[in-house]
Amino acid sequence: MFQQADGRIVYCGVYKTILIDIEKQQLEERFTENGVVVAWPQGSNEIGGAARNFGLIRPDGFQTLASMPTMTQTIRAIVTGDTVIMTSNQSLYFFERHTGRLLGTLENLEEGNQYIFLKKSGQQLWLGTRSGAILLEYPSMKKLKTYLPGRSVSSIMEDREGGLWFSTFEEGIFYIPDPNIVQYSIADGLLHKRVICLSRDAKKQLWIGSEGSAFSIFDGDRIRSRVIFQKNVTNKNIRNIRHFDDGTTLVIGKAGTLVIRKGQSQLLIHRATDVNIDHKGDYWAGLTGIFEIPQKLAAQKMVPANAPIVISDQLPLYGIPSIYKYKGFKVEKIEFDEQRRVWVGTHNGLYTFGPKQEETRVLAHSIMDMDFDKVNQRLWVLCESKGLFAIENGQVVDSISIRNQFGEVICRDLCRDEAGNIWVGTASGLFRVQGQPGKLTLTNFWGVLGLGWDKINAVEIMNGYVFIGKDFVPLPLVAGARSL
Repeated sequence: MFQQADGRIVYCGVYKTILIDIEKQQLEERFTENGVVVAWPQGSNEIGGAARNFGLIRPDGFQTLASMPTMTQTIRAIVTGDTVIMTSNQSLYFFERHTGRLLGTLENLEEGNQYIFLKKSGQQLWLGTRSGAILLEYPSMKKLKTYLPGRSVSSIMEDREGGLWFSTFEEGIFYIPDPNIVQYSIADGLLHKRVICLSRDAKKQLWIGSEGSAFSIFDGDRIRSRVIFQKNVTNKNIRNIRHFDDGTTLVIGKAGTLVIRKGQSQLLIHRATDVNIDHKGDYWAGLTGIFEIPQKLAAQKMVPANAPIVISDQLPLYGIPSIYKYKGFKVEKIEFDEQRRVWVGTHNGLYTFGPKQEETRVLAHSIMDMDFDKVNQRLWVLCESKGLFAIENGQVVDSISIRNQFGEVICRDLCRDEAGNIWVGTASGLFRVQGQPGKLTLTNFWGVLGLGWDKINAVEIMNGYVFIGKDFVPLPLVAGARSL
């Protein structure tokens, strides 16, 4: 169905084409005895059409101009200048518009994929497929970008602000306000397909933690990657990366923590899901319980780490020190507040204790992430399924449920941007919390920036861009898109 230059709506069926004049409330029927699969505006009072033959649909019937090549599952046809472009399964066909002569073909889809939509915009050609939308430069047919990989894109529209709207068979409509989304993967310098954590440092560099004891640094131009351990150590995933005011960086992995300070790298031989440093310089590590590691003991557990090092699981340094608190509790995050209280997020709840060792369970929910805002002296606590909590002076002052239209979602990671907004990565997409305690509001980015109900492992905001770390499924590992 399309609109003719004279304003009439053309509806083309297999054996009959109907022209509808809405203003005059008139219909014209044109019959095609041998059938038509695709049609296009031809100009004047004619309509182009094709099935077994290429020709014109006229008031007195179908006029054949040329025979068609054998094509399967012909879906779309569009006109650009004197050329008609048709899709057929995994191929594009190019015909001379006025004679039906075949000008050429293009086969650029992988096995199992199929064209389902075709549209030309300026000097670009949009192709909707069973596995994403492809943008080609026309007429060179050079591939420019792929959007929404893994989804069946049935139509594409561009609004007057330049935003892109995609309809899909699986998940409805997606909107991308800024089409300059960049995807980073192994081809760009990452070492593994799974991104577990993200953080930004004072130099506004993005640090990327992945599996296999590998981490990467993105400075805005290129990605530099490094491996900490050789293969003979188990549980090597990078779980968290922290940056401190004195320039120290901790790259925290289950096999050990890389301590980068004043250009020197040392490895703290201690398994942990998170490590933090208190005001005295002592280390606190969490795994199945929490460990306090004084500076002197930490120095004994350090080994040089200027290259991938070879150590074994039986190294005696793994055995010290002993658990300090919460034995058997799986610890996810450790934070310190302005009153030097220790906050421990576990799957059994949120706990805190101060310099005098008094202990309190503040929340009974499973904790996934925490962030302490030094300026406002506020601790943000992200629960696995009970939303986001704001804590001031050791007390909960507000909370907000992280939910979509189906209910509360599983939360995985949070980050705070320079404006104080909290971004939350979940197993069901990306969310943002704005406002102060007492006036918190939630935004769900489902359908925006190419996002759907995607499992997000990590989120970070840097230089006005949103960076998202995910598993390779085969959606982007890290996507950078302008912050909203």
